[in-house]
Amino acid sequence: MLWLAHHRVLVGVTFVAVLVADVASKQWILSLLGWGEFIDVVPRVRLVLVLNTGVSFGMAADWAVPPWVLGGFACVVGVGLLLWATQHAQLWQAVGLALIAGGAWGNGLDRFFYGAVVDFLDVELWNGYHWPAFNVADSAITCGAVLYLVRELWFGERAQSKL
Repeated sequence: MLWLAHHRVLVGVTFVAVLVADVASKQWILSLLGWGEFIDVVPRVRLVLVLNTGVSFGMAADWAVPPWVLGGFACVVGVGLLLWATQHAQLWQAVGLALIAGGAWGNGLDRFFYGAVVDFLDVELWNGYHWPAFNVADSAITCGAVLYLVRELWFGERAQSKL
């Protein structure tokens, strides 16, 4: 049972680290940039200030859903993922779930405080095409999902049984 205690501590630390990094980075960008301003960081990467009222990649921005509904949903999902992660037998899947939960809470809190998600990283892919602006929470959600899926698909019980 000692492994389970360490497992839960790692899940909690991961969740808090993502949430703190996300909130701090958004506070920093809000104090640094005004609307329409940007800072070139390296070629093809810049800091911008964007409020995203939609969901993933700005989709459904014109829906008439109050921000507190989306924010509340994100936080409830985050709690569910944390509960699942602390009961999950596989450590790396649990860390992936904690990354997703921390990102969900970071973006969910934005909806409560700002009415939208604060995005600030802008990456040009090619010929002026830009990936939708994103933030630390979005990055954590993506990394968590990849970590979870890699662990499940390549090292999970079903994957092992096919070898």
